[in-house]
Amino acid sequence: MINFYVACDLNAECGRVMLGALNQGALTLSEVRRFQNLPIADKDSLQWDIPQLYREVLDGLRAVGTYEEAVESVSCDSWAGDYLLFESDSSLVTPIYHHADPRTTEGMQKVLAKVSKEAIYQETGVWPMPTDTLFQLAAERPKRLNRAQYLLPVADAFNYLLAGVPRFEMSQASATQLYNSVTHTGQQIERLYLLGGPANSLLNHFIANALRRPLVVGPADAAAIGNVLVQALALGHLESLQQAREVVRQSFKTETIIPYATAWDTSFDRLTHLCPA
Repeated sequence: MINFYVACDLNAECGRVMLGALNQGALTLSEVRRFQNLPIADKDSLQWDIPQLYREVLDGLRAVGTYEEAVESVSCDSWAGDYLLFESDSSLVTPIYHHADPRTTEGMQKVLAKVSKEAIYQETGVWPMPTDTLFQLAAERPKRLNRAQYLLPVADAFNYLLAGVPRFEMSQASATQLYNSVTHTGQQIERLYLLGGPANSLLNHFIANALRRPLVVGPADAAAIGNVLVQALALGHLESLQQAREVVRQSFKTETIIPYATAWDTSFDRLTHLCPA
């Protein structure tokens, strides 16, 4: 039996509606619709055109509806950092600011005046960047926050718009700097996964060596793949996370890079000798 799932894969430049097919432990993806995701400049502000993006998603879902395949479920994934605010009656608090809006610099300055970058990184595992949710929230006006009942990342906000249930998915939460995944799960990082990143072998070896952790380089469509597999797990079509990982191994090429820290340490020692502090 083949199970079909729809992944609405949204990123900061474009979006795709993908159809995933899970058949006897193998997963395939096909693109149904691709569209642009362009911000709007309003005077000195940069904002997202969420109504247009939502219309594009609906057009993609309508296209899936013309297929003969019976779809099990639909879910969205997205880029990190940006978020949507909703009032208690589910209406959207507008505008939706872009992570490159000038206000984020002010927000970062406010937070770093009280907490160091190192402390934020130690607590959240995410190195501070001006585009982070934490700094965008620090730049928010109290009036907007007082109106808001829910704060949701873009993916979870679109799931809310489609399904009517507000939920904050953990991987999205871990990218906000508002959540400590180690504290909440008790899990330590033993290996790293590079998903959807550049196919640069030298850079990937540098990452493994510098962090002294095995690096697993995954497929380029990792966000859409993960989207589909989470749906399959939620519906009981896959029994465990381990089985979902096995589907990825059988369906897509991955590479594991083992760190060779001695070479990295030697190079670093040479650099510090040539460029003393």
